Amino acid sequence: LSCHHIEDASRDNMSPLMLPSPSSSFKSRRGIHPDGAFSYSLSSMPRQDGPPPTCKPAKESQTQQKKWYQRPTKIPSFEYELYYGLQSKVASLHAQRQDIKNSLTDLDKKTKTQRSELLRTLATCGGDAKDPTFARAVEKLEPLRAERTGIVKDLVEVSRMLTRGGDELEELASTYSLSYMPCPPTPSSATSTSQIEGQWFTLTKPTYLDCLGFNDDGNPMYTLGRMSFEMFRPGNLVLSIEAVFNPMEQVMAAIGDSKDDQFAVPKTLQEEVQRILKITPAAEGDPKVVLRTYNIVTAFVIEPHSPSFGPSSPNSIVRSPIRGIMTTYGYALSDPDNPDRLSVWFTGGKVECGESKRSPKFQVWKRIFGTTTATTGGGGEVVTSKKKKRPSPQRRTMREGMMVGAARLLMGAQGYNDGMDEKSGDMSYTFSRPVGGHGKVYVEVLHLDEQTRVMRGHAGTLYVFTRVGGKKK
Repeated sequence: LSCHHIEDASRDNMSPLMLPSPSSSFKSRRGIHPDGAFSYSLSSMPRQDGPPPTCKPAKESQTQQKKWYQRPTKIPSFEYELYYGLQSKVASLHAQRQDIKNSLTDLDKKTKTQRSELLRTLATCGGDAKDPTFARAVEKLEPLRAERTGIVKDLVEVSRMLTRGGDELEELASTYSLSYMPCPPTPSSATSTSQIEGQWFTLTKPTYLDCLGFNDDGNPMYTLGRMSFEMFRPGNLVLSIEAVFNPMEQVMAAIGDSKDDQFAVPKTLQEEVQRILKITPAAEGDPKVVLRTYNIVTAFVIEPHSPSFGPSSPNSIVRSPIRGIMTTYGYALSDPDNPDRLSVWFTGGKVECGESKRSPKFQVWKRIFGTTTATTGGGGEVVTSKKKKRPSPQRRTMREGMMVGAARLLMGAQGYNDGMDEKSGDMSYTFSRPVGGHGKVYVEVLHLDEQTRVMRGHAGTLYVFTRVGGKKK
């Protein structure tokens, strides 16, 4: 303050560190911030350069406001400088926050464009995930996810700093009967896989090994043994894949406290879950969900006989396509070292007939899997003999026997020799020691939004999914 200002203040019986009243030579001035907030300053006091403060007056009656303006409020000089500095800092953080939000909006538009290009490329190449043009489209989309993760982290950090500054302003304002503009809430730092639950349909064609070619509908053909870890017989039965679904849903983290028996989680996997729960902190605003189902539901067709299958093929008694469903049960755990990676454990499988239990095709199904003896008529109809007996089980090949033995010893395979349930036509098996784990069987999420999911498997295979129905269905 200049000397004559101090003299005027002494003459008016005011301390130079008091806020001036309208009756003194110091006049208060009110301005309007670009955001619409009122700001207050002292016309005769020196001010720092910077954006205007973000304070606004309290909502009071006209009489109360007049009395409030005329009431001098003692603010020490260092407190005044701190208060004004905080105002400038908060205003700067507001501007940074808006810039980050604008960057995020621009990136989301770019991501949407690249996603549309990827889906268009996938349709052009007929769902072939190995097509070079599709691989290039994935390469353009993949880095955008990491870029978005970085922008969201910056937004969360700036919002937290803004909240801290707002809290300090609130403390000063309450001390000296001032008013301030509340800061916006801090956005939630949700995990990168928080949108992954739901029913997903696979857009890419299966790329399993030992593909036998494609049928007349363009669907890939495989043997039953290749699709089921050699657990089901006959292993050389030729199937074609019509569709693949990947339903995922949350499982209670504290499995021991759950009374729901629909999740048959093996003991070894439960131990891994408890270990992850101890070392993984819960994200702010995001519940700690470490375990999800990861089931692969395959709609298949038993192909009618073809000379290319060989004379001893089990398909020799099939005259028309027979539909079935194969479910491979599994669970996914978030990798503690990589938030975009899900480690997968497979715990068992099941095969069900998709035909009516009263249809002739169901009788053919039962004959294929060895529970009744039946013959087919000349027109493809099935004639079941009155004398039913359990035939000798189909013998496994040497390769099938070695794989089953390894599964029994290493994974605790059970139920693969129980055969088929004669009423329902179902078959199933379980692994008491699940196959998979961190660094062994996993998928990396390359892109994820409300409708589309792009992943890469541990062997480098690319998968594209689209959501079917609602998020919780």
